Amino acid sequence: MDKRTRAGVSKLKVLHFLPLISLDVQDPGLQAALKREGMNPAAALFVGTVPGIGESMVSLAEVWGLPSSYLGTELRVPDDSTAGPNDMYLYPTRNDSRLGTLTKDRQDLLCTKLAAFWARISTP
Repeated sequence: MDKRTRAGVSKLKVLHFLPLISLDVQDPGLQAALKREGMNPAAALFVGTVPGIGESMVSLAEVWGLPSSYLGTELRVPDDSTAGPNDMYLYPTRNDSRLGTLTKDRQDLLCTKLAAFWARISTP
């Protein structure tokens, strides 16, 4: 994480989130497009199956923020052997209700879609 002080303290003030939306209530055409996990539609991402919700998506237009102090965030070195000495991740210490984590492929697709969506870049 590059947003930290020399002492390793996070400098992030706001974290951004996207609400989960059940895929079941979406148009069948949108469901199919999202499950292909391509760039179109750029404004939404298929998240996968979420416990207690089912197949889910997020709309990139519905981003909202919370102060990092609400989650009591702190930087930590991950507990896995692949982390280097400078690899630090943001962890919540309170008010954490995460249901899962995106796969690496979906994280990469989200970054690409965010860039395309917010820059209004046309996608193939």
